[in-house]
Amino acid sequence: AIDFARPLAMLLLDVVHWVPDADGPAAVVARLRSSLLDDSYLVLSHATSDGLPPATIAALADPAGGIVPRSAREIAAYFGDLALVKPGLVPLPDWRPTGPAPEPAGPAAATGGAGREVTVLGGVGHYR
Repeated sequence: AIDFARPLAMLLLDVVHWVPDADGPAAVVARLRSSLLDDSYLVLSHATSDGLPPATIAALADPAGGIVPRSAREIAAYFGDLALVKPGLVPLPDWRPTGPAPEPAGPAAATGGAGREVTVLGGVGHYR
């Protein structure tokens, strides 16, 4: 059982980009984040719209259940006042808090709707 009276890590991996703008993803994440106790962590990954042409973004946001890629700035805002753990909000292959760096990667690709590749950013916020 989860002991909500102790610090925990909240994992929102490959989740929030499925929440349409109309459902208020920023408010949803803020509400979840507000439940964190001191020394807890929020781990989040999200497809980014940075560098994608508008036609690709529109194709990914299929009303039948597509993803909503958002800008790095919008994604960073989900962490609120949490301190981002180094290296911060970066493409997933670049998120290495310890250990050797991986081979340089191209975009951190995931295949989104309609077979289009998108970059997925990840980060860890620490509540102190």
